[in-house]
Amino acid sequence: MFEFLAEKTIQILESLNIISKNRAIYKFRIEILISILVEILLIMIIGFILDCFFEALIYNVIFLVLRKYTGGYRCITHLGNISTYVAFFGLYLIMKDYFNFSTVVLCIIILIIEGIIVYLSPVQSNNRILNELEQKKYHLCSITLSILISITCLILKLLNNSLYTILIYSFSLVAVLMVGEKVIDKIELLNYVN
Repeated sequence: MFEFLAEKTIQILESLNIISKNRAIYKFRIEILISILVEILLIMIIGFILDCFFEALIYNVIFLVLRKYTGGYRCITHLGNISTYVAFFGLYLIMKDYFNFSTVVLCIIILIIEGIIVYLSPVQSNNRILNELEQKKYHLCSITLSILISITCLILKLLNNSLYTILIYSFSLVAVLMVGEKVIDKIELLNYVN
C-alpha cells in the first residue's frame, strides 16, 4: 500500500516537473512520510475514541520531535513500525494507572534517561548516516529537547497533572529504543565479524 501510494505521488510530481532525478530517494521519503502520517492519525483516532486526546498528542509530539534527533530502533517494514507505535501507546493506556511515581523516583528516571540521551544520541542506523556537523547538531538538539521535556515533566508532577505520566512514558520509550538500536548494531557487528 505504501509503495503504491508513493509511486502514484512520484508519478504526479514527475508529470508536474517537480522532480526529475533521485526518484528512488523521493519515493522512499514519501513512503516514510505516509507511514508517519498513518501512525499519527491512528494514535489521534485512538486518543479521541478513548478520551485521551492530550495523551495521544503528547505521545506523537515526543516521538516526532525528540526521536528525529535521538534516533533509535525502527522496524524493517512500515507495517511493523505502525504496529509497534500503536502497540506502545496501547500499552501505556493499559498501564497508565501504574505510572504514578513519587517525585524522587521520577527524578531518578529522568536522570537515567538524560544519561542515555547524552551518551548515545544521535543513534545512527543504516537508513540514517550523519556527517560530523550533523551529529553535533543532532546531539545538541537531543540534549536541549530532553532537558525541556524533563523540566516540563517535573512541573506537571509538582502541579499534580497526570499528563506527566505520558510524558515520562514516551520519554523513557525513546531512550529504550535508542539502547535497542545500539544493541542490534552490536549484534549485527558480531555476526558480521564471525
